[in-house]
Amino acid sequence: MKKPIKLPRAYQEGKAHFFELELVIKRGIFIPRPETEELVELALNYLPLHQKISILDLGSGCGAIALTLAKRRPEACVLGIEKNPLALQTARLNQGRLGIENLSFRKGDLFQSLQERFDFLVANLPYLPYDACHIHPSTYYEPKEALFAPRYGTAFIKQALDQLHRYIKKAAFFEIDPCTAMILANDLKKLPKVSSYEFRKDLCGKTRFLIVQLRS
Repeated sequence: MKKPIKLPRAYQEGKAHFFELELVIKRGIFIPRPETEELVELALNYLPLHQKISILDLGSGCGAIALTLAKRRPEACVLGIEKNPLALQTARLNQGRLGIENLSFRKGDLFQSLQERFDFLVANLPYLPYDACHIHPSTYYEPKEALFAPRYGTAFIKQALDQLHRYIKKAAFFEIDPCTAMILANDLKKLPKVSSYEFRKDLCGKTRFLIVQLRS
């Protein structure tokens, strides 16, 4: 008889920590991961200090990325996009609890609700292939639409890359599955508006992050 899968601690306690932030978490919302903290730290190393820049976060979930960026870059204007109503409600709740004002959340799916352009994009979109065998059992309780994507896990990242030049002026930062770097590299080679790109490894030595620079 199989041992029952334990409910993740974040769902049990109704909270999760991301950097110095304590965030409300509810069942049905993706739980922020340490790897995404590395993504945000990577982006912060590129984002200019004491400048009025605009930052976009696609697929905000509970708001971890957008809230951290807005707090660490108080001169920036940050927008988080989320299509899940519960996650959007929770992101706004977290913003209110933390009192971060240079930020707003909007309902939408990728770039569909946008007309404006932003300087930077930082996104942790669903990137796992449906047949991924390295998934921790705790993900059993998490929303599958926040984890998995078609096309070997690259579908949503590719959609974002294809439209990047319309909405992003300078650079974009993505968290990716280490197994899909070659697929994404082939996609990027076909995009004339991409100036350069590079992959970065996480603390475990896995290719986990993609930085894309746009032509001005």
